[in-house]
Amino acid sequence: MAFYFDQDDAALEHFDRYFLRQSQEKREHAQELMSLQNLRGGRICLHDIRKPEGQGWESGLKAMECTFHLEKNINQSLLELHQLARENGDPQLCDFLENDFLNQQAKTIKELGGYLSNLHKMGAPEAGLAEYLFNKLTLGRSQKHTRAQTGPTATGCLPLLAPPGGTSMFPFQNILFIFLLSVLPLLAIKLSVLKAIKVSS
Repeated sequence: MAFYFDQDDAALEHFDRYFLRQSQEKREHAQELMSLQNLRGGRICLHDIRKPEGQGWESGLKAMECTFHLEKNINQSLLELHQLARENGDPQLCDFLENDFLNQQAKTIKELGGYLSNLHKMGAPEAGLAEYLFNKLTLGRSQKHTRAQTGPTATGCLPLLAPPGGTSMFPFQNILFIFLLSVLPLLAIKLSVLKAIKVSS
């Protein structure tokens, strides 16, 4: 999924980085579970990994929706494993799952839910500009924010800008504010060209 958004016909750099980061986190989680199993004298039984049903994601929104459902399925599997550990009197595995997996999974699901909500409010996928702005402003800034933090608990929230008046705005208004700042000079140029044409005719 990450490399789909790195292709020249998609070119959504921060979607690419976001999904690549998610993939690396999931691989690390799988390695942690296998290490725990080896530590406790278990045997690892690997199954075939099926390729995704869809490989052309069409839009960032569809990819986010697919990821959201996948994260919910992973969360359900972890809850079932936790229940099994509790029924078999295995407090170590329960503690391991709660501390290292379930809390992070809840944060990831909440983050993805917020991203989906923002994309829908901005009119994606019908409004192509919505995904572009989301890619640049939300995912781009969340990755800078993630790198600045020292732990794995980055929220990925869009930092709020203050308009000339001074009070901060909500993230969606923030995106509109930046969009208007980039469009207004173009409108002013267009108006001056139209006036020049009127005067010359």
